[in-house]
Amino acid sequence: MERVLRIDGPTVDERVRTLAGEIDLARIDDPVAVVVMTGAMWFAAELLRWGVCPGGVFPVFVSTYSGTERTQEPHVVVKETVYGRNVIIVEDIIDTGHTVTAVTKTMWAQGAESVHVATLLDKPSRRIKPFDPDWVGFTIEDYFAVGYGLDYDHRDRELYGIYELVEDG
Repeated sequence: MERVLRIDGPTVDERVRTLAGEIDLARIDDPVAVVVMTGAMWFAAELLRWGVCPGGVFPVFVSTYSGTERTQEPHVVVKETVYGRNVIIVEDIIDTGHTVTAVTKTMWAQGAESVHVATLLDKPSRRIKPFDPDWVGFTIEDYFAVGYGLDYDHRDRELYGIYELVEDG
């Protein structure tokens, strides 16, 4: 597989800093970051260093497989309660909308006061479940993205920037 640079690292860093400012302008009271693991942790680390979620950071784990079978709905595991809290879900990429919809429903079911979503990448051309995030780093075309936390088979998360993964040849 070949990696083609789509968005360089400094451009991603600058956009994340701008997103932090946009989130700050929303004046959400004491928000908690609910970080969709594992891909969003790079984006979350950069975003949160600008102080946008002083209420804490809670990881959430999402499973879309039961053994080798893909499940209809993602299974969401969150270890902390968000009851009465203002939540900002931090996601690496939104494409079909299945994962972010499941996480959002889980936050509301736990009694969150408010739920907002910040995503590094948005791929609306692949949307199956309608969903509009509150904050978007970049809207991208329909390509397989790696880097800045996004992976292919647990590889390439560490790449500085966003790359398109393409077949060799």
